[in-house]
Amino acid sequence: MNTLLGNAVSSIQIGIEDYRSTDPRRMLSAIRNLTAGILLLFKERLRELSPPDSGDVLIMHSIQPARGSDGSIRFIGAKRRTVDVQQIRERFDALQVRVDWKRFESIAEARNSAEHFCLQLPESRIKEILSDAMHIMHGFIRHELQREPVELLGVETWGVLLRIGEIHSEELATCAAARMGIDWGNDISAAVSNDLRCAGCESRLLKPTHSTSGTLSSRQFSCVACGMSSAYCDLIEAAVGRHFFADLYHAHTRGGEMPVGSCSACGKEAFIYDYGVCAACGSAESVLPCQSCGEAFEKEELDDDDVCELCASVLHLSSKD
Repeated sequence: MNTLLGNAVSSIQIGIEDYRSTDPRRMLSAIRNLTAGILLLFKERLRELSPPDSGDVLIMHSIQPARGSDGSIRFIGAKRRTVDVQQIRERFDALQVRVDWKRFESIAEARNSAEHFCLQLPESRIKEILSDAMHIMHGFIRHELQREPVELLGVETWGVLLRIGEIHSEELATCAAARMGIDWGNDISAAVSNDLRCAGCESRLLKPTHSTSGTLSSRQFSCVACGMSSAYCDLIEAAVGRHFFADLYHAHTRGGEMPVGSCSACGKEAFIYDYGVCAACGSAESVLPCQSCGEAFEKEELDDDDVCELCASVLHLSSKD
């Protein structure tokens, strides 16, 4: 086993040892080690895909050209720092390497919350993180690294992850079944509802309280993990942010149109532009951005292509030229 893969396995095994400790202070260490171990597994796949004699180019942050003795040009890795999460994601996308990024984002979000805001995560949230880690590693180790998880991580470590993952999956399925009777109003709101999390412990184990009838804005959810009750309207903005995380990140870092904005009817940052509907209140009445200049207009002020009158005139004149 090479050093990179060996370090990945060690980090994951130590993370499970941290989790099984009776010292609550080691819970943060468990999350750190599991996250680091998963990232090292990702880097190992990039190392495997790197061409021979390239200095493991795909795991390096900086790539530089070099001329071979025969005059050919090749690219090598500058051995100073390795790829960050965003670079891993971009290179995996380009190389068609499959990762459950939704689950990884959940783990990374929990780690950041615990590290930067000194939050003591409840046992239920820790188990959810381990369940997400198990699902990520199960698919990635088997399909991308072409190994069996139990053989790579060891019977004891994989057994702990598997037991927690199976129990949590059963609870999650029960909660999902309880939410099936809710009329979300439209397909996108139903999809976003899968990203609802408890406001107290951030668990996905949410069930509707009482009946599933009534308006969305009046709906209440109870957390199976910690027992906290929360109003749908207090959870939906964060859920929309999670659902459109990749698009929001792209818009903030590289420019382009925002996928969501403020609803003129309820004021929540939950209006989904591509669908013309608010996931918070269900309203389809809101301002939309012109697809040409980006200025906000009432829906009726835009043409069929979501372009304002002025931009439509300019585009029309340009097409004549």
